[in-house]
Parts: sequence; C-alpha cells; structure tokens
Amino acid sequence: HMPRIIITPPDLSGGALAALKEWLAITTAAEDALLVRLLASAHEVCERFIGLVPLACTLSESFAPASALALGTRPVRGVASVARVDGAGVATALASDRWSQVIGADGSALVSLAAPPAEGRIAVTFTAGVAGSWAEVPPALADGIVRLAA
Repeated sequence: HMPRIIITPPDLSGGALAALKEWLAITTAAEDALLVRLLASAHEVCERFIGLVPLACTLSESFAPASALALGTRPVRGVASVARVDGAGVATALASDRWSQVIGADGSALVSLAAPPAEGRIAVTFTAGVAGSWAEVPPALADGIVRLAA
C-alpha cells in the first residue's frame, strides 16, 4: 500500500477562514493565503490525532494488484473510481462492473476487484470526511483546528 494523494483538498477558504480571522482579529484579506495554508496544516494534524478526516476532500490511494483493497483513510463517504496504473504512470479506469465497494459503519472501506490486473498498480479515488462542509464539522474539532492554526 502506497501513500495517498490529495486530489481535491478540503475547502477551508469559507467558514474555516472566517473563524480563524475572527479568532486572530484580522479584518483584511492580505493574509488569507497564509491562513488557509495554516488551516490545511491544522486539518492534517487533527486527522492524524483522531484518525479521521474532519472535512470532506477527494483522495487517491495506490495498491499492488489484489482482489480486495482496504482503504487506509476514514471515514470514506464513497468510492468514485478505480484505475489500473501502468509502469509509465498512465491510468486506465476500470469499468464500474469490475469493482465494488463496501463501506462499514466506522467509515472503513473495502474495494473488491472482479479480476485484478496482473501488473501495474491500482489507484482508488474516493471522498472521505466526517463533515461535508465546515458548518458540519463537530464544534470541538472545528475549534481545535482553528486554535492550532492560530
């Protein structure tokens, strides 16, 4: 199992940024890019601490070919695609009837392949996150992310 790649990072530019600016009493937009980077770091630290992605984002995890692939990220909201990646890094999507997903109550996900390819790697692209928007992040987690970023 190889490290994951963030395809679409969580959106921290709206409510999260506003909460951080309020905490820091910043009223201008001059530092917004820096503050969003600090929020992204704090979001990642929060995930590592609690073992769950707080705010929804799109990720990809890469695997050696196998018939069952257990995603390492939680909580998975849904698997978008499964692709074979050749030695040159070229991805070819597998038809949706060649794979299936089972998402457990704890947010763990298992992707099953009908006939795994003999070579290359398998890339699974999916969304994960406790909350779909900043407003839905549990208040204690949102507070912790903002305070850590501050």
